[in-house]
Amino acid sequence: MRPHMRAAAIRFAAVLPLMVGVAAHAERTQLASTSMINVLLEDQWRLLDPVLGVTALAAALLAGWNAYLRRQLSKRRRAQRALETAHRAKSDFVATASHEIRTPLNAIVGMLELGLRDAAAGHDVQDHLRVAHGAAQALLRLVGDILDLERMGCGKLQLLPEPANPRRLAHSVVQVFAGMARAKGLALKLEVDAAADCDVLVDTVRFRQILGNLVSNAVKFTHDGHVAVRVRARMMAANRLAVGVQVEDTGIGISDADQQRLFAPFSQTRDGARACQGSGLGLCIARRLAALMGGTLTLKSAPGRGCTVSFDFEAPRVTVPRPVLLPCREAHAPHRTLQIMIVDDNGPCRTVLRKQLEHLGHRVVETGNAQAAWRAWRPGAYDLVITDCNLGGERGEGLARRIRAAEAAAGRHRCALWAYTADARREEIDRCLRAGMDACLFKPLTLADLQHRLRDAMRAPGVRAEAWRDGLHFDPAAVDGLTVGDPAVTQRFLRELVQANARDAATLDRALADGDTGAAQDALHAMLGVARMIDATGLAASCNAARKAIAQRECPSAARDACKPVLAALDALSRSLRAWIDAAPSDGGDGARQP
Repeated sequence: MRPHMRAAAIRFAAVLPLMVGVAAHAERTQLASTSMINVLLEDQWRLLDPVLGVTALAAALLAGWNAYLRRQLSKRRRAQRALETAHRAKSDFVATASHEIRTPLNAIVGMLELGLRDAAAGHDVQDHLRVAHGAAQALLRLVGDILDLERMGCGKLQLLPEPANPRRLAHSVVQVFAGMARAKGLALKLEVDAAADCDVLVDTVRFRQILGNLVSNAVKFTHDGHVAVRVRARMMAANRLAVGVQVEDTGIGISDADQQRLFAPFSQTRDGARACQGSGLGLCIARRLAALMGGTLTLKSAPGRGCTVSFDFEAPRVTVPRPVLLPCREAHAPHRTLQIMIVDDNGPCRTVLRKQLEHLGHRVVETGNAQAAWRAWRPGAYDLVITDCNLGGERGEGLARRIRAAEAAAGRHRCALWAYTADARREEIDRCLRAGMDACLFKPLTLADLQHRLRDAMRAPGVRAEAWRDGLHFDPAAVDGLTVGDPAVTQRFLRELVQANARDAATLDRALADGDTGAAQDALHAMLGVARMIDATGLAASCNAARKAIAQRECPSAARDACKPVLAALDALSRSLRAWIDAAPSDGGDGARQP
């Protein structure tokens, strides 16, 4: 080794421990710094860890909320589209229904307007009335179809099955359209299996509605050939009868495209050859009714090859004992005049019903609300009370309960009590029956339906009470108007009226005995004023006839003969008034009036 290198090594060896110490110190310092940094980092992580956890949770929640909002937005959009679709469908339905309603209304209003003008000019208006009546019947059927469709859509249409014979039902429907078929030169045939001649539980109204629609369409759209109605039946398990009804026609047929849309509401074929009056609701309702009965309604057709519609359903078979038909005098009994009260706050409806009843030969007292009806009613006075349900103030059911309570308290026979309503829902019928009513009449009511229902009422036992067997001879509603409905004033007025009648009868007797025709005329004039005041039509007519007879032949004997009907009518009126007074509930019986 060279000397200078050795010297350098000796010098470096001297400082080497110092350098090692410095390096070790630096290393320790660096390690300490690193350790401190690690501690600081760990402390920071410990501080940041909850924040990061919360941040992550918030991010997850935000993502979930965002997904929820997206789903809700999508759901709302779908609901909005469905609502818009439903709104368009409703608007289309209302527009179409409005058009279909206005069509018969146009005929009704137009023909009645022309009829009024022609009647004023002394011309015959039978044709006008006939057209208006036909349009009104079409409108009634349309409204019934729309209500049926709405009830079926809400699931509120209920079937009312009853024992019935499919053969007889089909025959009754075919008979309805026999005249229409003859007028078009069509052969309308009915073929029924022997197995169908039995009783099953079926809703007869809906069965007739379905079959009637099918036969009506077949006759309407067939211009040549025939319409055949076939009823097939076979026994199934559990004593059930499978019934198949086919309506076949040789009409113009229906294309496949039209068949796809024919069962939708207000749908009609586009084929101009089939253009005919109709709302397009019939087949839609018929298919839904068939489904409601657990059956099916199918259609097979081709243009120019006619159409066959099949209605198939099952119904439980029942055994109904047949009544023994014996000769009955009641069927040939003379017409019985009933004393009837009608209660309706609608003036035109009240007038129509009163005129219908009077046309059928019955006596009618009409009132406009339940309170007036209650004041004009007496136990045993009326054979029948017909009341609207939705009266202003007290409803018809409340009046019915008061009447039933008063009859029970007086120990009298129950009069027939019918609801008269435009609401044909099952709930309304049940509410009326629970209130004590016997039946429901639905507006509008035809004369034939009313006559049929009244015929049943006239057969009811105990329908007339003793005090009123000859009917009322005055109008209680007229008395009620004179006494402002105050019961005490009414009773006092009627008692004074009975006394006045007795005085008038005595005055007339004296005038006739003295041969004083002038005094007799004065007495008759006084009686006529009273009769008109209380609407005693029988007495008024007798007084008028007597006055004319005396004026024409001023002799005592003629006056005596002319006044005999007057005295008889006056006696009948007085008996009727006394019976009315005696039948009035006592003051303490008001509790019975408020059941």
